[in-house]
Amino acid sequence: MDGSTWRTLPASLVALRWGSLLLPLLVSIVWAVLSHNAAERQAIATARSNAYLIQQFLERLAQTHTLVHQAVRERAQGEDLAFLRSRSFHLFLEGMEQSQKNSLGLLIVGFDGELIASSRSYPIKAKFGRRDYIDAIRDGQQIYVDRLLLNQGKNDAIIFAQPFVVEGFSGVIVSAVAVEALRSYLQTIAEENGNAASVTRTDGMLLIRNFVSPPMMLPRDAGVTMALRNGADILRAVAKTDGVERIYAISRLPELSLTANYGITTRSILVGWAYQIGPILGALLALGAIGFVLVGKVRSDWAAQSSRQEAEESRRRSEDAEKLASERERLMQELNHRVKNNLALVEAMIGMQMRRQSAIDGAELRARVHAISEVHDLLYRAGGDSQVDLVNLIEQISQSPAIIPDERSIAVAFLHAGPVRLKADRATPLALIVTELLTNSVKHAFADRNDGKIDICLERSGGDIALSVRDNGVGFQETTERSSGLAMVRAFTQQIGGAFEILRQEGQGAHFVIRFAEDDEISQ
Repeated sequence: MDGSTWRTLPASLVALRWGSLLLPLLVSIVWAVLSHNAAERQAIATARSNAYLIQQFLERLAQTHTLVHQAVRERAQGEDLAFLRSRSFHLFLEGMEQSQKNSLGLLIVGFDGELIASSRSYPIKAKFGRRDYIDAIRDGQQIYVDRLLLNQGKNDAIIFAQPFVVEGFSGVIVSAVAVEALRSYLQTIAEENGNAASVTRTDGMLLIRNFVSPPMMLPRDAGVTMALRNGADILRAVAKTDGVERIYAISRLPELSLTANYGITTRSILVGWAYQIGPILGALLALGAIGFVLVGKVRSDWAAQSSRQEAEESRRRSEDAEKLASERERLMQELNHRVKNNLALVEAMIGMQMRRQSAIDGAELRARVHAISEVHDLLYRAGGDSQVDLVNLIEQISQSPAIIPDERSIAVAFLHAGPVRLKADRATPLALIVTELLTNSVKHAFADRNDGKIDICLERSGGDIALSVRDNGVGFQETTERSSGLAMVRAFTQQIGGAFEILRQEGQGAHFVIRFAEDDEISQ
């Protein structure tokens, strides 16, 4: 085709060809932005939930130690200082320690640092130097949490200190729990690589993280420190400790002067988003490519017809040119209508998934776009024919690995009595119906196993057609629907003027039947 012939083609055909490619690309960009924002919102919700779990764990741990302290106070009530130094009281403290898992001991110490009683040794005579927890309780704080190395650095512990007052004595009761017990819990919460779980005191002291590390005072410009000053509960920051950017959720425990922190790496959010959106973007771009190729075929046919027309006799030139113009207009309208409807259908399916669930199922959307692609492929191979053989269409869909994965041992049997020809505008909804029912069976009927059987039957009776899809899976509960896909099946059935029926029989799997009339012009 030379340049002069191409210049004679209407600008609308050129616009349609590039529009069929650029419109899915534009939809893909918009969808990518929206889905990335949704992925970040989901990550923030997960971070908040995990920070709250850590907060609850800390509250339960503090409550346990508070109850232990209360039990010790009640035992010492009415007694004097001599009783606190007695072996009887030592044995009582020893028993209280042994009743607590991961406990590293109980101490009673005076404000002057003198050690009065211990669950670990008797008799005891020692005096501590300055301790932060002693100063905090003396200054009126009701509970103080810190991290210390006990027994000359042998035991790494989180300590809980509270006031201890009996007749003739005022001091501090201190109980300790192994740091490893808390760290193990944080590691369970932050099980994914790169995610961070930690406990920080409100003065900026980082007490413990989900990996082995010493306590440290965070710099004033650290993200968590700034969030504590500003009262924020969500922040995006690069950690001073490892240089990794995360989105953090901060949950405060005012009574303990602690915060529970959980951070999700922005890289994991990006990777998850890309994995989720990749199949969808591929499907949209494939749909655009199909439109681009179809319009290109029309362009080639158009050019060929133009060349032949120029070679014909002059007496037929006017008649054939008029006939060609009419055919061109019809092809353009049909192609424009088909591309527009299919793009609108993909947009509607994306919208339905966004309304019904928090995340897009790329595999399901890919299967639906694949069904539309099969209709286009049959039309393309049929040349100018606008009809599709439903038997051939169902065979291609049921044998596609996009619908029935190769790794699943699911057999599909298709029983039919010969070709059933339909117009393209009815074949597309039926292709999507078969896709939804097969996907529904693969996803739900055989959820707990890799093998199974699906029977498809296409029957004609008079001017009516019955399409049956049955599986030997777990069955379909009357009070529940397996997925939002059944809503699509009902909508597509209504679109072709048919009826959708679910047949239930105990222990017989799921059975779906769609009944519709043949195309009048074709059946005659």
